[in-house]
Amino acid sequence: MSQKKVHSLKDFDYFGNQRLVADLDSLEEAAKNANDEELYQKIRKFRRHRQRERFNLLIMFSFCLLSAYFVLDTRDELAYHFAPVRQPLALGAADALDINKLHHNDFVTIEGVTDHRAASVKRMRNLNPNIREYHYFHLAGSRVFLEAEEGKKYEPMQEVKVSGRVVDARIDRSFNSLLDFYRTKYLFNVGDNVRFIQVGQKPGENRLPYAIVFSVLGLVFCVNLIAFIRHRKQAAKIIGPNSQLGVLRSN
Repeated sequence: MSQKKVHSLKDFDYFGNQRLVADLDSLEEAAKNANDEELYQKIRKFRRHRQRERFNLLIMFSFCLLSAYFVLDTRDELAYHFAPVRQPLALGAADALDINKLHHNDFVTIEGVTDHRAASVKRMRNLNPNIREYHYFHLAGSRVFLEAEEGKKYEPMQEVKVSGRVVDARIDRSFNSLLDFYRTKYLFNVGDNVRFIQVGQKPGENRLPYAIVFSVLGLVFCVNLIAFIRHRKQAAKIIGPNSQLGVLRSN
């Protein structure tokens, strides 16, 4: 059985610029055997900086994933709220409208009559931390629903003319539970190819909450990047210029 080789400090050129050795434990063991307290403390300090580097990398990687998920999850809302300000497309009466002419993220004006089938849901919109109550009305003779904040007063069998953002329920699945409610409560099934008009939602508005979230994510990333660079530089000063890749040994 082969015996484990015991290293001495002569095996290491830890301030040199020679061949790299990944075995930092051997250098630490050699420093202990030689009672070289200064080198031993340098190695311990080096390890601490490397651990902090890995922690900062983990945080940056996590925030990159979080940011990517946030962008993918809200990409349609981001595209709408950061779009140029524009005038709504006047599409006329909902009951005479081809549903396929209502495209996701369009800004439109539409007319119709609300029928007796209505619902209300408490939910968040536009990253607003306050949960608000939204009322939903179906426009008679169409596959169009209105989503209106509680403050907007609509009644059943009321003629309305509204402007807002078009949401295709096949793309935004957050409306599935509401459509299921209509199917079970009212026995009213209009299928999946339906549209919701978010009344009052204009393109180019409500940017601030999204900007704040991106700023916070960017700030956390930058803080950890700066910390990573600082720990990397400090570690490089401890055991030679190439210590970031390992411990150095002479040939």
